[in-house]
Amino acid sequence: MEATAQNKRRIKSELHAAGVSRLKQLRFPSRFLIRVIHKDEHIEAVLQGRSKDAPSLMGYTEAMLVATDRRILFIEHRPIYTTLDEISYDVVSGVSVSSAGLFGSLTLFTKIADFTLSFVSFTLAQRFADFIEGRAIDRPQPPTA
Repeated sequence: MEATAQNKRRIKSELHAAGVSRLKQLRFPSRFLIRVIHKDEHIEAVLQGRSKDAPSLMGYTEAMLVATDRRILFIEHRPIYTTLDEISYDVVSGVSVSSAGLFGSLTLFTKIADFTLSFVSFTLAQRFADFIEGRAIDRPQPPTA
């Protein structure tokens, strides 16, 4: 998908409103995000950190969780490749935030897989968790028999 200049400005503005600094907007996952956000999709919460997945070739895996009004995106960047997982709110089963000193950690539990980011801002992790929990509460529940 080709991003227009207006869409790029809007996404950067929404990233800034979600707490992503201008410096962190220069990181690869933020730049990659511009190519995958749709024109009528809006960013609600963002979390950047390191993935607790298997270590990469260089021992560093940069990752980003993005909650939009439609879906959750997990972008993981390694020195050789980038992966993108799209997660529907329907498969989210919970979220956990922990704190250790200046940093925090967040795990998003889904029916498909668990997504964990560490070395994140605890404040942004709590904001992300609050948004995800709010979406779970607002989601219509199926009728019980």
